[in-house]
Amino acid sequence: MYENYLRELDEIEQKIIRLGIAMGIDWQDHNSVVLLATEALDWHKANTPLQVDMLDEQQRTKTELFGMMQLMLAVQEEAAIAGVNVTPGEVGKKINKALHAANKNVEN
Repeated sequence: MYENYLRELDEIEQKIIRLGIAMGIDWQDHNSVVLLATEALDWHKANTPLQVDMLDEQQRTKTELFGMMQLMLAVQEEAAIAGVNVTPGEVGKKINKALHAANKNVEN
């Protein structure tokens, strides 16, 4: 699917950063990122499309952000399956850490 995993991952992360800026996300605030990750996991696990008010820019941006987070994980998974070691940048690492923490919270 992806030929240059690292380039793809970087492009996705840059898009995530821009979306985060638009939403006012402080990527340095671990608790806020975990809350966002929890919401993203809940959305993903519900396996239902988000009901998005297309006039609500914040809601559209959040939906796009969740999609980009999911795409970031898919690229990392595909790279691992292909035996290619890729490491996301700083924000990608924070998201991975927050998703892991959020997933542990959901399981408990």
